[in-house]
Amino acid sequence: MRNEMNEERHEGTKARRHEGVEIPSVSSIRRFFTLRAFVPSCLRALFIAPLIALPLACNFNAQKIAEKLDAGEVALGGGLYDSAISDADDANRLTPTAQAYYLRGRAEEDRPKPDANLAVADWEKARTDYQAALNLHPNKALAARCRAGLANIAFAQEDYAVATFQYMTALDDLEQPDWRANALYRIGEAQQRVGRFDDADKTFKRLESEYPDQAVTAKGIAREGVKEFFVQVGTFSDLNAAQAALTTVQHAGLTARQIADQGLIAVRAGPYATYIEAEKAQATIAGQFPGAKVGP
Repeated sequence: MRNEMNEERHEGTKARRHEGVEIPSVSSIRRFFTLRAFVPSCLRALFIAPLIALPLACNFNAQKIAEKLDAGEVALGGGLYDSAISDADDANRLTPTAQAYYLRGRAEEDRPKPDANLAVADWEKARTDYQAALNLHPNKALAARCRAGLANIAFAQEDYAVATFQYMTALDDLEQPDWRANALYRIGEAQQRVGRFDDADKTFKRLESEYPDQAVTAKGIAREGVKEFFVQVGTFSDLNAAQAALTTVQHAGLTARQIADQGLIAVRAGPYATYIEAEKAQATIAGQFPGAKVGP
């Protein structure tokens, strides 16, 4: 009888083992829960409290971020660019977000640029912030606005290839019709400035077809058919003054001509195949003719 009981015990022990791991018996499980009942409730609270506090803190941060971003948007709309940047920084100190970086970029891009050095500095800051926003993988609409900002900066810095790429990447996801129309116009203008006149005409025709009622569309229509650039030296009512200007421009080594312009005489240098070539010619005569402009 005792041997049979020992065998049963031995079989039970084997049954509680599986691949070298001993499975707890029913009695050991009962002892565990009995001991657990004596763990002080305050000790358990040490583990539970952080789990409760974490979502509350997250909700508080989210609310504060939203308040700062709202305040920044109001400041931006009112032309208070430094305040908008400060609000964006406050939001990012809580948790970095694409919206806050975009707000900073907008303020840096839009604020007045009284001199060329400040313009370059602001554009570089804005470019960094727009890219930081994109690195956080925002939704399509916000990403498109960031890319439009990058395109604006590239255009201002005469990097027309980058401007065209960024505008085209953003185009379909821009939320407002006037934003898409403006992007199309800028694409056409950038294409013209690098001598892609046929592509520009196609872009302006698309602008006219898809956004006939937008204010910028009339400007696009006016630019259709442009195949060259020139420098408008000045317009004159006096023939002798026009002739003197023409002679001065020619002495500077530029090709120039006189044309009739709404009852006046215009003196133009050119033509030039690209906008940048025309800008170089403008710089050549800037000392004598500070009001000279690249056209059209």
